[in-house]
Amino acid sequence: MDENEKTVLPAEGDKENTSFGKFRTAEDLLKAYNSLESEFTKRSQKLRELEQTKDSAKTDWESKVNELYAKYPVANACTDDLIKEISENKNSMSEENFLENALISVLAKKIVSKEQAATDEEVVKMVLEKEENREKVINDYLGKIRSNPVPKAFPKAGGAIPVTPNKPLTLAEAGRIAQKYLEGI
Repeated sequence: MDENEKTVLPAEGDKENTSFGKFRTAEDLLKAYNSLESEFTKRSQKLRELEQTKDSAKTDWESKVNELYAKYPVANACTDDLIKEISENKNSMSEENFLENALISVLAKKIVSKEQAATDEEVVKMVLEKEENREKVINDYLGKIRSNPVPKAFPKAGGAIPVTPNKPLTLAEAGRIAQKYLEGI
């Protein structure tokens, strides 16, 4: 027997009254206890190893995330979307560039065309808030207005509007007269 296996025997008078449950003798009970204690020690050691591995993995994961944020500052603005992307694609977590791939996926979903951006009210508002953009839009608009000739609707000095002296007899004749009139304006 080991030093740890100490036999505790009941006193002589207690031998007949002592019950060891499902064990026949005190030695069987002691062996079972020592076996159980040994198994408990093994499991405790394994649990300790797993906890250390878990802490190590957590530290590795945190360092990878911090590295991603340092390398790509835009990732800070996409944290919620990154978390969602990662949770949806857990199978790919073993890949070396998993976080970068997740960031690329998130950013790809946020890309909009110029046409889409031009119709977005927030984007238009942001563009027009800049003085140089506003000036450019106004100057472009004024240039278009100046390049189109103003129709002559009224004669100068408040004179009378010239009226065609003859009345058309057909619809085709009326169309020719109207076309001539509009060309003269």
